[in-house]
Amino acid sequence: TNYKSSGMVSDVKSMSFTPGKELAGETVQLWIYRADSNGSVNFNVDTGIRVTVNKRSLESINVKGIASITYNGFAQTLPETEKAKVKVYREGAKTAIDQNDYTITATSATNAGEKITITATAKEDSPYEGAVSAAVTIAKKGYVDGDIIASVDEGLTYQYTGNKIQIPIANVGLNESQSEDGGIDDDRLNGADLSDVITKAETNDIGVGTSTVSVYFDGTKLENIEGCTANSSKSTT
Repeated sequence: TNYKSSGMVSDVKSMSFTPGKELAGETVQLWIYRADSNGSVNFNVDTGIRVTVNKRSLESINVKGIASITYNGFAQTLPETEKAKVKVYREGAKTAIDQNDYTITATSATNAGEKITITATAKEDSPYEGAVSAAVTIAKKGYVDGDIIASVDEGLTYQYTGNKIQIPIANVGLNESQSEDGGIDDDRLNGADLSDVITKAETNDIGVGTSTVSVYFDGTKLENIEGCTANSSKSTT
């Protein structure tokens, strides 16, 4: 690499050289020359001194500025719009390095509690080397009406008792809402089966005729949705 440092010095101790980022990873060879007032070189000496300018290692990554990623029923990764909020630091520095010097990649995950790993990797033509990673955890979705759907098998008939009829759990269902477009615009989930949290089911009416059914469930045991109680219920339609 050719790199010219101008200035007149009278002894070796006075010589100095501060490499720029463009020399990271390069080997520099020291030559001493002197030019007269007309710009002609009087002598040009190869000192035999060669110095390698080492790249600096990436040390840490900060992902605190990115938006929270909440369960939506589908696999998620770090949105492109959030990558600019990731901060990367080299060893021994408190100021984030230029975003043009690294690339951001991220894994994907689906369920609440699972982690998305975000990795910053130094670009080949940057003055840095290595990679640093951090993880963000998918948060539970806060329950809103419509997130959970109850169902009952068709064709069930029971004799009139004057009381609500207890329906066997095997004859009812409980599921997350089912998206028609992959959760992009309709704000629905992926239809996951939630039957393992059902506690009981019974008719809403006591009279003769057709009745809707209330399906009771322990909402505190839902893995991906929060905000439901231990005695939550959904009525069939």
